[in-house]
Amino acid sequence: MHARHSSYQSPRQKISLTEASNFSDGHNLAAKMLNSRHMVCMGKGPRQNHFDCGRHRCRHLRIGFTLALAFFAGSQLGFAQSLSSSNVFVGYSFVGANLYTGQHANLNGWNLTGEKKFLPFFGVLADFSGHYGSTDIPSSGPCAAGSPAGCPVNSSISEYYFQGGIRGSYATKWVRPYADLLLGAVRITESGSGAEVSKNGFEATLGAGLDVRIAKRFAWRIDGGYVRTGSFVAQQNSLRASTGPVFLF
Repeated sequence: MHARHSSYQSPRQKISLTEASNFSDGHNLAAKMLNSRHMVCMGKGPRQNHFDCGRHRCRHLRIGFTLALAFFAGSQLGFAQSLSSSNVFVGYSFVGANLYTGQHANLNGWNLTGEKKFLPFFGVLADFSGHYGSTDIPSSGPCAAGSPAGCPVNSSISEYYFQGGIRGSYATKWVRPYADLLLGAVRITESGSGAEVSKNGFEATLGAGLDVRIAKRFAWRIDGGYVRTGSFVAQQNSLRASTGPVFLF
């Protein structure tokens, strides 16, 4: 069977009559024609068709680039909003406490803080913490024979803080430094040798810290503060440090 010749040649299908006559099967000729169309779209055909295919590819690239840019801008905006938003912190806390009796105790515990943002740079706080440890405290009773001077007794110590205050901060994309002032009450309990003494007092904390972003709704906090407790008669000055995760919402 001979291939059928045509006097008209499409500019998209440049197959010579001589080349077509070499095919003994019409199916091979059809396959060659389809391959020619594929070459046109791949940029190996006429210049005009190559330009048309390139134009479509450019349009697709522009659409993809626009979508990617919009997604990136939206994610960055979400980061900025969440880092400066209200948050809850829960973590480890340490207090280097100078006790009313004059002794020093290193106390370990927990710290829970909630911050509600009402203005971009300011928020109100509720802060609760508990710290625990032990140290030798002079006995208030008579000393037994052969006891060291002051009859020190190893005593367990616990301190609970209940505070509220205000915090000022400035948030960037990845970090948020801040400073705060907290006022409240503290309950200190000392127990040893079967005796237990508890004291309640006024408390004020001047602190500062840094939040570092880890994820969109998650950050890590490093916090430190100067704590002053007691009254005008007896005062206790301590240092507090806390660290742990921050949950943003």
